[in-house]
Amino acid sequence: YKFMQAFAITNNHDPKQLEPLLDLLALSIASDIVPLTGENRVLIYLGLKRINSQPSLGLATLFKQCELQQGNIDINDIVYKIGPRINASGRIDSATEAVRLMITENQQEALERCQAINDLNNQRRDLDRQTTEEALAQLDNDPATPAKFSNIVFSPEWPKGVVGIVASRLVEKYYKPTIVLTESNGLITGSARSVAGFDLYSAIKACSQFLDAFGGHTFAAGLSMKPENFEYFKQQFEEYVANNISTEQKVPLIEYDQEIPFSQITPDFFKNIQQLQPYGQDNPQPVFVTRGVYNVFGTRCVGQNNAHLRLEVSDGTINGKIIGIAFNMGKFAQPLNEGKKVDLCYTIEENVFRGISSIQLHVKDMRLAE
Repeated sequence: YKFMQAFAITNNHDPKQLEPLLDLLALSIASDIVPLTGENRVLIYLGLKRINSQPSLGLATLFKQCELQQGNIDINDIVYKIGPRINASGRIDSATEAVRLMITENQQEALERCQAINDLNNQRRDLDRQTTEEALAQLDNDPATPAKFSNIVFSPEWPKGVVGIVASRLVEKYYKPTIVLTESNGLITGSARSVAGFDLYSAIKACSQFLDAFGGHTFAAGLSMKPENFEYFKQQFEEYVANNISTEQKVPLIEYDQEIPFSQITPDFFKNIQQLQPYGQDNPQPVFVTRGVYNVFGTRCVGQNNAHLRLEVSDGTINGKIIGIAFNMGKFAQPLNEGKKVDLCYTIEENVFRGISSIQLHVKDMRLAE
């Protein structure tokens, strides 16, 4: 987009001619998880406006398929719903299908391309799920796993297109630097993912004598090696991580911005923090903490297997009552209903139900109060 701006200016074209491309620009900025600061933040702000008002035919068709309501599409919709579908095209088959969808001006072709991409995304999900289950089984069946500082799993049968996603899943569960490997063209190849603060690239570089190729950055990398070097690499990588990872890097931490009472969460306060949008890399959604929170008789388990928690809680301040949702924290229902207090770490969001808007907490973590 910046290249086309320069081209337009240099050749005496009106740069406003590029405005129809802003939707694709927002798509790429969001999907590639680039820093949302400076000019990037301005460009994605303008791109999201374009997406919600005049998206290209291909994107508009994709939005409908994802059951997204034009006018309310935000960066999370792109990151978690649109981006993965487009990405699946290249991971499972060929990126050509997605490119053709982006540039088509024919409604029938857009529908056909959308369906093809959706089918590929469903295949990607199935492969992702199956590979993740097999990788987890490898680690769970290895008695040495709990004592290790890193996780490395390998199967020649795993599809190359999903190993990065699977590595991220394993980091979520075990919170260790993780490498997921498969076999391709006679080489063992795959993707690595790190934990906060640990320099994964340096760790892989320290083992480069066993690698044919590698590249990446602090948090994610790709690598390949000859099969005969696998065990040597595995041993040296584990030794490097063991000698260089800090105690703090072994435990997932949530950084919060401010400790506040619930009484401070007013419509005006919410409106002010919304002006910090769009949130993303290097411009995260504000995170708050409130301590000593207790149930006011509305807290209950919800969702499949009662895994989640719908909160109705107070911190004892004037007007300090609020609702919230805490995913996968159903275990706290009993202590809260027994009158015990908890400390909450959360973001603040808008909840729209049957056309009625309200402010609610999206709880990121919870613990029993001291």
